[in-house]
Amino acid sequence: MVEKVLEPEHARELHKHILNRAYRKYSLLTVVWVLGALTHAGFVGFFYKYGTPELGGYNILSVLMWLSAGWLTRQGKLSAAIWIIFFEIIVFAALSAHYVGLDAGFHNYIWCLAALMVISPSIHVLAGVALAFLSMGIYGLLYVFFDARVSTNIPDSLWTPLHVCNAVIAAVPVIFSIGTVRRTFENQHMKFERLANYDSLTGLPNRRLGARALQDRRLDPDSSSNIVALADVDYFKTINDRYGHEIGDAVLLAIANFLKSALREQDLACRWGGEEFLILLSNTRMDSAAAILERIRKDLSEAQLIPEFPELRVTMSFGLASRGSQESDQTISEWLARADAKLYQAKRDGRNRVLS
Repeated sequence: MVEKVLEPEHARELHKHILNRAYRKYSLLTVVWVLGALTHAGFVGFFYKYGTPELGGYNILSVLMWLSAGWLTRQGKLSAAIWIIFFEIIVFAALSAHYVGLDAGFHNYIWCLAALMVISPSIHVLAGVALAFLSMGIYGLLYVFFDARVSTNIPDSLWTPLHVCNAVIAAVPVIFSIGTVRRTFENQHMKFERLANYDSLTGLPNRRLGARALQDRRLDPDSSSNIVALADVDYFKTINDRYGHEIGDAVLLAIANFLKSALREQDLACRWGGEEFLILLSNTRMDSAAAILERIRKDLSEAQLIPEFPELRVTMSFGLASRGSQESDQTISEWLARADAKLYQAKRDGRNRVLS
């Protein structure tokens, strides 16, 4: 089957959709709109009680705007939701500065708006940064054009708690934004680590991680005996030529799963390259290691790895070399060379066998 190749523009739209969906699911924007709706709902009564009905009425409108932003978020229309939030916060900051002054701290919500602009995947990063700077510019202008405190019915004892409350509420989205960035970096780091250390087809450790494991085994003074085995799929080129490379990849994946299920917990199997696998057996005598791999060889040769092709039978050849006290001075290359020599001999002697 020939896979359809996505056009670049379609691929970008698909990627954007996936980002938006993941962002919506997280969801920082959900935290923001829920917090915004609850905050404004709580301040409706506050403003009416202390003689600022203009702000009380605007807060009713704000609740409706935040709920609309929440509905748009759930529909995946993040850009529209963010523009509603942007407009609401800027207008509310200006109105509150005009009617009650800056000491109330309502303008601090611009800080969370700036963070939201930068981190939103539905806004281009340069546009997000520009909007964040615009938001902070408006924040600074509020100090130029408005007084610290306007004559209202708000008691003096409430100004400090009100300012602290607004600052804390405004800090919540900022903290969530920082957490989102950190989680993104951690996920990327884990992804790169996996790409660097694990084979993308089989999921097994790759040659890099296998070489590191070999070095650890070589330097481990507590290991009385370590066995390395090189295993190669017999007639793999014939499988590719007859069944195609997709089936060849399926065979390698099936073998990898077979090895993972057949080996012990302390053992390690990794894809060494192409159709070759490296197996490390820890604290094992040579006769026990040979018996383990002989059982694996036999079971594999009798297994039906690809159900769609019941006639396809896969065999492997194994070459073993020990890492006991007598070989303690040998390098990793020499250790592998001994295993590779045994594998070559197994191939030469007819394949589908274990040689130690």
